[in-house]
Amino acid sequence: MSRLLIVTSLITLLASAAFAADAPTAEKTKASEATEATGAGEGQKTMDAKKDHKAVKAKKAPKTIAEVNKEYYDKAAAEKGVVKTSSGLLYKSLKEGTGATPGILSTVTVNYRATLTNGKEFNSSYKRKSPEKHRMNNVFRCWQEGLLKMKVGGKAQLVCPPELAFAGRGVPNLVPKNAIVIYEIELLGVKK
Repeated sequence: MSRLLIVTSLITLLASAAFAADAPTAEKTKASEATEATGAGEGQKTMDAKKDHKAVKAKKAPKTIAEVNKEYYDKAAAEKGVVKTSSGLLYKSLKEGTGATPGILSTVTVNYRATLTNGKEFNSSYKRKSPEKHRMNNVFRCWQEGLLKMKVGGKAQLVCPPELAFAGRGVPNLVPKNAIVIYEIELLGVKK
C-alpha cells in the first residue's frame, strides 16, 4: 500500500509541476493576446488620427479658381438690383446717367476701377487721375455689354466672368487665368 501511495504522490507531484509550468504559459498567452488586441486598437487610433488629419487638411486646402469664381458669382448674382445677361455678365447700376447712350461704333470716355474677387485692385484710371477713351468695338465683351446699358453720367458695377474679360488668359502678374474680374465703371462721355 505504501508503494501505491508513493506512486500516487509522485503522479500528483508531477501533474502539479506540469500544471504549474503550463500556467505561466497560459498567462503569457493571455497577456500576449491582450497586448495584440491593444496594439491593434492603437493602430486603429493611428489610422483614425491620419484620416482626421487628412480631413482637416482637405478643409484647409486652398480653393480652386473655379470654386472661388462660383462662390463669388452666386453671391453677386443674388444682390439686389443685379441684372444677369444671357452671356453671364452681372450688371448693377450704381448711379443712373441722364446723357447719351453709346453705340457699338462710339468712342467712350470712362473712369474705372478693376478688382479681383478678393478685392485686390489691379488697375484704376481713378488712381492715375486720367480718364480713358476707348472705341466700343475695341473693348472686351464685358465692357461692351455693360456700357451699352449705360447713359453718360452713369456708374455701374460689372462682374465679368473670365470668358467676357480676358478670355480666360488672365494678365501676367495681375490677373490669374480664368479669374472673374469686377469693374466699377463711370461713363463720362460718348462721341458717336
